[in-house]
Amino acid sequence: MNISRLVSGMILFLAGIIMIIFSFFSEARVVFLIYGIPFFFIGIAILLNSKEDNIEQIKKRKENNISKRKHKGGKDKK
Repeated sequence: MNISRLVSGMILFLAGIIMIIFSFFSEARVVFLIYGIPFFFIGIAILLNSKEDNIEQIKKRKENNISKRKHKGGKDKK
């Protein structure tokens, strides 16, 4: 799991929970709920999304294969 994904997911998740809790004690309930519920679910989605890691592994593998290739000589066509 990427550390950046973990940090951003946790920040959004916690911000969502805090806003939802504040909505119970505040007069601006609707405002806190409008922002808190999406933050909560986006944070969960970021934390549970593992497909991004697979994409990054494939990219790294391709980059390593390209860097290992050597130019075999000869003239470049123009």
